[in-house]
Amino acid sequence: MDAPAFPLHSGTAEQFSELRHFLRQSAFDDSSVCARAGIQRLDQFLTLDREAIIQHSIGDALDLLIRLFLIGPAVDRAVVERWLPPVFHDLGFLAGTGDQVHSTVTLHPILGLFIASDRWSNPDQSHFSGFDDFVYPALTTNTRLVLEAIPNTACERFLDLGAGTGIVGLLSAQAGSKHVFSCDIGARAMRFVAFNRDLNGFPNIEMGTGDLFEPAGAQTFDRIVAHPPYMPTLKPAPIFSDGGQFGESVTKRIVAGLPRHLRPGGRLYAMTAGAELEGQPFEERVRGWLGAGHEEFDVTVLQRKIFDTRDIAMQAVIRKHGGGQEMAEWNELFIREKVRHFVYCTIVIQRHLDARPPFTMRRPMGPRSTSAEIEWALAWESNAASVDLMSRRLLVSPSAALHTIHRWKEGELRPESYGLRTQYPFEMEIEIQPGMTLLLEQCDGTRTAEELFEWCKANEVLSADTPAGGFQTFLKSLISGGFLQLR
Repeated sequence: MDAPAFPLHSGTAEQFSELRHFLRQSAFDDSSVCARAGIQRLDQFLTLDREAIIQHSIGDALDLLIRLFLIGPAVDRAVVERWLPPVFHDLGFLAGTGDQVHSTVTLHPILGLFIASDRWSNPDQSHFSGFDDFVYPALTTNTRLVLEAIPNTACERFLDLGAGTGIVGLLSAQAGSKHVFSCDIGARAMRFVAFNRDLNGFPNIEMGTGDLFEPAGAQTFDRIVAHPPYMPTLKPAPIFSDGGQFGESVTKRIVAGLPRHLRPGGRLYAMTAGAELEGQPFEERVRGWLGAGHEEFDVTVLQRKIFDTRDIAMQAVIRKHGGGQEMAEWNELFIREKVRHFVYCTIVIQRHLDARPPFTMRRPMGPRSTSAEIEWALAWESNAASVDLMSRRLLVSPSAALHTIHRWKEGELRPESYGLRTQYPFEMEIEIQPGMTLLLEQCDGTRTAEELFEWCKANEVLSADTPAGGFQTFLKSLISGGFLQLR
């Protein structure tokens, strides 16, 4: 289905300033909208019982803004004229004939910004079939997860790759980044980016339409953020949703372009998914995409969910309205290629500032894992090799828990194995030897690693000839996993 004509109009700086002022005066912000709708997060709006809200009368401008731009039904013209200034008509936000007026786009607040995108419902609330070049709102759960994973800090040069509405680049500009480049292969998406740039008043956002890095030419960047299509497809699909047979074809091309476009010290953040093959963990496959210069880069996979191949096949069949034959083709493909499962994750790749061994890391995201925890993990792994722990005091993490499995042996219940678990900063679990439980009891923040080392040898937790380097490596692995902390 062809996309409808772009409904919004270019405006003057004064018009956009007037509109921003009105939206802010009307309390059209994240917390107020959530409170009025009875939800905790904006992404819950997409699953909200909209009919319940429609039943309530419109008592102020915020009610009307939610009704028109987030729920989407037509509204009496007299109500619109009472609460909204003419600038909404002037910029193309409203349309309609007779006594009824409806919104031409979705408009929503997010993190201090205002974002316009395509509507997800018809004005009469009938079924909306969509179109290929559809520009999704920044209200989706996927977008929320993307934003939670990237640091809200400024950088010199920022690239928003596959910009959509432009939300990621706008937030970077809002944080103070000096130069932001937003690009997308879809011309319709770039029109929304241009409008949202002007609506929010960030003239330092440059734009380009084209395939991946193509619009950026030879430019290099300190931070690159991408949310590429990642759903597997048996056959070529519209370019906006085609992730290839394993869903990773676009991601692979992005990673392959990093040696040319990512500056030393820079990072890529990409929300994506890919296949875990027999004997080939996904993070190792990502490293391979970097090519011959991969040792200049660290690769981190932040795992959000594991999908069984049958689940992926079923989703693909349902999405394309396929049948049993297509399901059989998927299963045959996964067996032939030895696909174990699919990893839904955020990939973070950073380029070294100086020469050092690269690391490859995988961490399952926990319920409290955000960009702060990701930044901590990257900083620790980048410097762990050069950190001397022996003079540092160590403390068991408050979130760490020791789990013991007991089994009946010779008529007695005896401990058989010991495991450490934590959900913060990431969801980790490791098995440890019985003697290590005694060591952990001593990690109360008062002893240095050297004192702990001597205690372990004196109490025969470690043999007398155990090297200090091996002990220190073990402690660093516990810190990396979130089980120990530096005091």
